[in-house]
Amino acid sequence: MFKGKNAKEKAVYFWMYYKLPFLAVLAAVLITVYWVSAAAGEKELAFKALLFDSHGGTQEEILDEEFRAYAGIDKSREVSIFTSFLLSDSPTGTYAMTSLSRFYVEVGNEELDVCGMLEADFKNYAKADCFMDLRSCLGKEMLEELKEYLYCRNGVPIGIDAKALPGLKKAGCYEDETALLGILYNSQHVETAVQYLEYLYNEMGGNRL
Repeated sequence: MFKGKNAKEKAVYFWMYYKLPFLAVLAAVLITVYWVSAAAGEKELAFKALLFDSHGGTQEEILDEEFRAYAGIDKSREVSIFTSFLLSDSPTGTYAMTSLSRFYVEVGNEELDVCGMLEADFKNYAKADCFMDLRSCLGKEMLEELKEYLYCRNGVPIGIDAKALPGLKKAGCYEDETALLGILYNSQHVETAVQYLEYLYNEMGGNRL
C-alpha cells in the first residue's frame, strides 16, 4: 500500500488510518513508564498512623521526623503520622466519608499500623476485629502499667486510652476528647508500631503513670 509513495505521503497515510491505535499504544506505554518510574521513586514504608479527630496541634511533618529520630528509621524509608482526618468531628458527611475511605484503603493495602479514634468510633470498629490483641506484641511490664487504661473486647486488650499516652498531649492531640489507640490486625510493621506506642507513653511524656 506504500508502494510508489514518498515518506511524507506514507506518514500522512499512516496517521489517517492508524492514528487511534497508535495513540492508544503510545498512551499505554507512557502510563506504564510513569507508574514504573513512580514505583521506583517511592520510599519503602516503615510506619504509618492515622489519628482521627485528634485535632493535632503539631505539624504532621514534625511528628514524622521526631518519631523517625526516636526509632532510628533511615530517611530513605517513609514515616507518616496523619492527624488531620476527621470522622465524628467532620463538618460534613462528605468529608467523613473521605476520611473513612482513606481508612479502608490503608487497611486494605496493609499499610496502616496504628489507628486512633474517638472512643465510640474505636469501639464500633473493634466489633469488626480491626485491632490486634496487645498481649501478642506489648511487653508484660507495659501491659501491667497500662492495665487501668486498656480497652478490652471479650476479655482481649486491643486499645489504649489516649490519656495514658502523654506524648499525644504534647503533640496537641486528643486534649479534650476521650480516644483510644490500637495496632491494626494486619500491620506489617508490628515492632515499629509497638515502638510508637512506647514513644508516646515514655519518651515524649517524660513521666510514667
